[in-house]
Amino acid sequence: YPDADGGVIASSVDLHRKLSTHTGFIADLTSSSLVLILHNDTDIQAQIQASTVVESSGVSVPLTDLADGQKVRLEGHLKPDGSIDAMKITIEAS
Repeated sequence: YPDADGGVIASSVDLHRKLSTHTGFIADLTSSSLVLILHNDTDIQAQIQASTVVESSGVSVPLTDLADGQKVRLEGHLKPDGSIDAMKITIEAS
């Protein structure tokens, strides 16, 4: 809708961020981030949020169940800097 200054007042705004899924091994784990080492020895920085879900064998587990060296599948939204906001981390069988 146009406003008095010639601008537009939005009735809604839809943000679309690219969903990204990667499998690799955890390195440099902290309570707010981790590095995921991929099969080709490249790495991806991931941010862990309070809303990030961690699962093992289909069951939700605490973040403290994660450890450096674990194989995981990470799903999240790709950020412009190439890092990922983690939505879900699934612990995989090694």
